[in-house]
Amino acid sequence: MSKRFPEQHEIDEKAGRLFENSLPTSWVCRPQLKDYGIDREIEIFDAGKSTGIIFKAQIKGTKKLNINIDKSIISISLRTDEVGYLCEELKIPTVLILVDVSSSTIWWHAIQLDSKLRTRLLGARQNGQLDIVIHISANNKLPDSVNSLLAKINESEVFLSARSISIASPNTFLNLMDSVQNFDQLISGLGRSLAVVRIHKLNKLWQEGDISSAQSLIEEIKGDKKSSVEERFEACIIESKLSILEARRSGRQNDYCSIEHKYSIKLRDICKGGPLHLRAYAALSVKAAELHKYARNDLYIFMNSLIHRDPRNIDIIEPLWSMMLPAARRNAAILVVRKYRQCHRLLRFMFSHEQFSVMPLGIELVIGNMLTFLLRLRTERMTDAAKVYELSLRNLAEHAIKISVAFRNWQEVSVIILNSALLCNFRDEISVKFYKAWIDKQVQQIQDVDIKGSVVEQANRQFEKMKEEVSEKDENEDLEISRQIYIGMAESMGIDLSDSGDKIAEIVRIGLRDIDPTRVLKDCRYLYLAIGTGGVPARMLLLPTAGFKTLFCTLHNHGIGSMSLDNACESLKEDYCSKCKNRSPHPSDWKWSHSWQYEQDKIYKNKFRPL
Repeated sequence: MSKRFPEQHEIDEKAGRLFENSLPTSWVCRPQLKDYGIDREIEIFDAGKSTGIIFKAQIKGTKKLNINIDKSIISISLRTDEVGYLCEELKIPTVLILVDVSSSTIWWHAIQLDSKLRTRLLGARQNGQLDIVIHISANNKLPDSVNSLLAKINESEVFLSARSISIASPNTFLNLMDSVQNFDQLISGLGRSLAVVRIHKLNKLWQEGDISSAQSLIEEIKGDKKSSVEERFEACIIESKLSILEARRSGRQNDYCSIEHKYSIKLRDICKGGPLHLRAYAALSVKAAELHKYARNDLYIFMNSLIHRDPRNIDIIEPLWSMMLPAARRNAAILVVRKYRQCHRLLRFMFSHEQFSVMPLGIELVIGNMLTFLLRLRTERMTDAAKVYELSLRNLAEHAIKISVAFRNWQEVSVIILNSALLCNFRDEISVKFYKAWIDKQVQQIQDVDIKGSVVEQANRQFEKMKEEVSEKDENEDLEISRQIYIGMAESMGIDLSDSGDKIAEIVRIGLRDIDPTRVLKDCRYLYLAIGTGGVPARMLLLPTAGFKTLFCTLHNHGIGSMSLDNACESLKEDYCSKCKNRSPHPSDWKWSHSWQYEQDKIYKNKFRPL
């Protein structure tokens, strides 16, 4: 009777032979004793000489492959303690090898570099989980990706060295000093490594939303005179994002432009004398900030022109400004186009000088700051021009995605895809359908299964949200949007709303504050607001609340007029309301609305006219 090996033993033996045959012939592959999980030791030779690079491999053979629907990820289950040994205990670069013996196909996975696996490993141990699933990219196929494998072996070696340094005691480090021959080289190398660690930590804190810790690290980097240009560059970028986030939370959307321009100037100063790629990005950030400003002005002047073209406003518009508007609109559009071309030239410069690492971030800036101009073209039904710029911006996005894919920066790829989805015309079903298909195509390039799933989920939410915003609008939100639009229109006409000594700016500020009169009218159901005539600022902006207003008591027929609604309210209270026993406040959650005002006007407009 002949002796037979178990089937899995035969599969593993065949898997080992297939793996060895997939490696370059110059590499030396040594079988290992059947110890705890290591099957081969590989030493890399080049031109007959050892490179000194050695790595270990654990080989898993199978006849039944577990692969996802789009065939981009292969999954394999290992014992939790086995994964812990490979990820955490081995102090030499180690890869997991998966072999499908049915098709003679070999894949590899740099298991020690899989940070998400280490996180899941911690959870598996806490939950007493016996097995854990490992996800392997289908692109990691041998022998095709042998160069990528070699790169990951080098990264694993650096990772393990860094891990050893981070856990070494001061005494251990001190004992090694006698073996150091070049202290300057050691100090320089550790300094560069520290800079990389701080930059990575700062980005991770930002991505995780740990604002307080991110701000603390930014201050630490800014206060460290020895911090590198790269560290200060990254700190400046994250600080600008934090400032914009704070402006968004406090409803100061019109501050975005000034914040962006302020930090672009800071970046330019930081990068003087620094590496070319940082100087090029800093120069682009300045141009992109100017592009944002010009595109925003172009939109607000267009909106102003719409108001002035409305025949219903013929009696209240400012004639001189109406005559000046066409020239102002033409000049505004020229500035946007000119600045966009300048951004394009800087991107071409980056490409021709192979400054690829910063190009995706720069392209992301340009796309974001051109969205306003694209919106204006579509709103004005300049369809052909809108399509030209949309195509140009989408081409930029695809270039940025290709570069980020080449660097395997999947997080950056995801951000570019999601931001580029805003190029879609959400009022056009054909455009929506096209961009959904476009996103699906771009997402296939992401090899990180978690990021890939997250992008799809966020994109679907984004499309649903934009669909709702197009079909439904909350009236109270409209008041804030109107206020932001009027601010933009005022700034586009050269009115500096921050100038406390400018009388026109003061009138406009009063008008902006009085757009929503809830704070005054909620005090009593008998209060009625009548809007009177306005001066030049009110007629230029078509902002009626920047004119004279009268606050009436409809019960006792009292009325007080003023430019400021707050002043009128104070005077009415002092003269009449403080002595009134019929005061009847609205409910605490009541808010003024245009529809409520319309109903009030039908009742009181003819009886209570502005003083």
